Amino acid sequence: MTEFSLPPVSGEPGETPAPDAILARAIAHHKAWEYVEAERCYRELLVRLPEHPDAHHNLGVLLAVQLMRPQEALPHLEAALNTDAANVQYWFSYLDALLRAGHADLVQQLLPMAQASGLQRAMANALLERIAVALPDHSASVQEGGGQNSAAPKSGPTAEPTRQAMQALVDLFQRKAYAEGAAIARSMVEEFPDNGFAWKALGAMLQPLGRIDEALHAKRRAAQLLPSDLEAQSNLGNALYEYGLIYEAVEVLSRVVKLNPQHAEAYSNLGLALAQGGQLRESKAAFERALALRPDFEVAWNYISGVYNVLGLLDDGIAALRRAITLKPDYCTAFDNLLFTLNY
Repeated sequence: MTEFSLPPVSGEPGETPAPDAILARAIAHHKAWEYVEAERCYRELLVRLPEHPDAHHNLGVLLAVQLMRPQEALPHLEAALNTDAANVQYWFSYLDALLRAGHADLVQQLLPMAQASGLQRAMANALLERIAVALPDHSASVQEGGGQNSAAPKSGPTAEPTRQAMQALVDLFQRKAYAEGAAIARSMVEEFPDNGFAWKALGAMLQPLGRIDEALHAKRRAAQLLPSDLEAQSNLGNALYEYGLIYEAVEVLSRVVKLNPQHAEAYSNLGLALAQGGQLRESKAAFERALALRPDFEVAWNYISGVYNVLGLLDDGIAALRRAITLKPDYCTAFDNLLFTLNY
């Protein structure tokens, strides 16, 4: 969502608000999950400035993602893109809405244009993965270079790394020797391109090195190769959330809790993603499940307090924060949140 700082309040009562003030108010409602008011404000601004790109873009995101009306969002996202075709966020939001509306074939045609305009590799890979699901005959492979992989695998389908080689990578990760581990993991991936552990290790090593795009790609591949591996799926879901690909994060993390319905941390991670996507009641249910499984989960108590507050359950929010602080007396974040809530 395009950000604008809140302008100072000025003018006489009844004065028509400036466009920036209307946009700021719309964004504030949008962030607070007050979608009806957000839509009204975006449309109010577009009545005054019919070509305002950020109003079109943000309204399109609201319609496509939060209100699940992607077809209705497309004209707004197209209008934003027509105004600023070099805006990478506009491109991604438009292509994402096209996929949600069932136009995967069109996304496949437009993706090279978006990449030429600067669309990041991880974003392109995310779209390609969804195209492959929507179009089973889609054959473009998703890899770091963005091209098709024509090289034959170096090992047979049953070949895999030795236990010693895999343990060596685990040891390097535990020693935080990430650069060395990434080099070895990459060599392992090249030798055993269909080995899920190799890809999982590569993603784990690249993440702390700040190579986020490459790490996300590796984690996607690991999750593909290890569909029943709780760690691989969790790693991907968390990486998608951190990258801002919330819709996909919710999908992956929902699979994680199905793989292990007793995994409290997985429910907490799912709750975070659902809240970020505006699905507050589903988020509340996920956090409550996490806390039912692990009542001493202080981080989840802190997280659920925010959902309670947005839903207007302030007493529950305060009680949750007090519980978090009781469990961890030096939990500064929860303490700050409690002070803020008490003075709200």
